[in-house]
Amino acid sequence: MAYASPSSFSHQPTVGQRRGMLHSDLHSGVGEPLVRLIWMTEFMTRKPVLRLSDCQERWGVSLRTFRRDLARLRDAGFIIDPAAETCTADPAVRTIGWHAAG
Repeated sequence: MAYASPSSFSHQPTVGQRRGMLHSDLHSGVGEPLVRLIWMTEFMTRKPVLRLSDCQERWGVSLRTFRRDLARLRDAGFIIDPAAETCTADPAVRTIGWHAAG
């Protein structure tokens, strides 16, 4: 019978290691935009207005990133309009609804 050392087996990560890999992926920028977009949509279902200051407080995003995220949501089918009380220093948007992409 042949001896196989533990190092000869392919290493399968344990559950804890997989969780750690996911956590590091999120913080390395791989999943962060997706998580932020999900958070933004969830926020807009609870409150009528989403402000840049909300996103800056939660994620530390710039105005450019805020606008890019809104464009991604529009591309996904969300109807998003500027809020009535928006200003250049702290732009705000409100969601109107959803339409099927395509």
